[in-house]
Amino acid sequence: MTIVGRCVDCYVPDNFLFGAIAGWLDLPLAELEVMGWGAKLTKTNGEVLPGHVISEKLWNEGHALGQRARDNHRQGRYYHLDRATLERALRVAQSRDDCGNCDQPATVPFFIDFGQEPWR
Repeated sequence: MTIVGRCVDCYVPDNFLFGAIAGWLDLPLAELEVMGWGAKLTKTNGEVLPGHVISEKLWNEGHALGQRARDNHRQGRYYHLDRATLERALRVAQSRDDCGNCDQPATVPFFIDFGQEPWR
């Protein structure tokens, strides 16, 4: 999939959001890691794959972002997640150049600009 102008494996935003939601919910990082690694290792019969290490980095990046957003919310401040911030957070994921679909125009809008919504 393409996100912030790069083709990445589909697990990249999934793992990042897993961490962000855990951070927002104030789940301790150790518990997040136990859940994440448990799920990864269950899928691969205990074998650690290179993608698992990237997933852990994405959980950590997401967790930190979720905590910042939660803390800002508690203090009555907005937390703006802009493209540059997301791009920095996802830098741990490798770009792919073999998917072949990234040059195709999207026929369905996959992006919603939540920054334009009047929520807090």
